[in-house]
Amino acid sequence: MDLKNNFSKITKSISESASNVVQKSNELIEVSSLNGEISNEEKKKNMIYIAIGKVVYNSFINKAELSEEIRHKCEAILEHDEQIKIIMDKIINVKRVKKCPNCGVDMNISINFCPDCGVMQKLIEDDNTL
Repeated sequence: MDLKNNFSKITKSISESASNVVQKSNELIEVSSLNGEISNEEKKKNMIYIAIGKVVYNSFINKAELSEEIRHKCEAILEHDEQIKIIMDKIINVKRVKKCPNCGVDMNISINFCPDCGVMQKLIEDDNTL
């Protein structure tokens, strides 16, 4: 009888443990789903922030009156744009190509006329960016 009683207790314990595992698993799934919903809402919010930022930045470019903090941040964007241009120029130098100032097509550094639009190119000695 004790063996049967012990077996019954073990079976009940295993059953309760399995039930707890299922419950915890369901909770994790639900929490994960809710975290996904929060993430989606955060992404939507960030898209609105970006849109607001674009409006503010366009106001800055168009010389509209802005707060000192916003003007400073817009100036920082201009500085980053300048750094990007410098890095892009370095890439052009590494590739030994130049861009046509008229149409923007990449061409070999030794070409004198753009193969796309025909505009005469600067001589390499005259161009400090190359």
